[in-house]
Amino acid sequence: MKKILFALGMCLLMVTQVVHAQSRLQDILDKGVLRVGTTGDWNPMTMKDPATNSYRGFDIDVTTELAKDLGVKVEYVATDWKTLVNGITANKYDITGSASLNMSRAKVAGYSHPYFYLAFVPVVQKKDLAKFSDWADFNKPDVKVAATLGTVQEKMVKEFFPSAQHIVIEAPARDFQELLARRADVSVTSNVEA
Repeated sequence: MKKILFALGMCLLMVTQVVHAQSRLQDILDKGVLRVGTTGDWNPMTMKDPATNSYRGFDIDVTTELAKDLGVKVEYVATDWKTLVNGITANKYDITGSASLNMSRAKVAGYSHPYFYLAFVPVVQKKDLAKFSDWADFNKPDVKVAATLGTVQEKMVKEFFPSAQHIVIEAPARDFQELLARRADVSVTSNVEA
């Protein structure tokens, strides 16, 4: 008898989750709040001001306008890159901005049409410019390439530069900080941030 009730309870739970996932917009409208996950560390898209505990940036402007259009309040929820999309699936927040599309993310969360496109660029110390004239120059065993954990750049660095040393930094630290501290030779980021 307990096994049957347990199985029935799991089915009900699964049905409830499916219905909930299909009605996320209705939940937002009913609650009157759009919860937005944001890292607060990617200028100019999302930056957190520690003095005021408020956010600013393009993603913040876009989601603020979206909330106005929906007739709801906006609530920003702090997150990090490695759990950016997981926060949506775990119902910690409803949407996030600046989540670069990749297949592992697309399997678990829907995406809007892109509102901007970016490219990946290497960032090096000015005094090291002569050492690196091509992407292939970074794929060497003596080169340290930094990326932030959970970002598309982390995956790209490992795929494109398999021979290099990978320095993967966990937020709130950032990859460019490793470059500035001379613990990395290059940081790979977006053209927007660079």
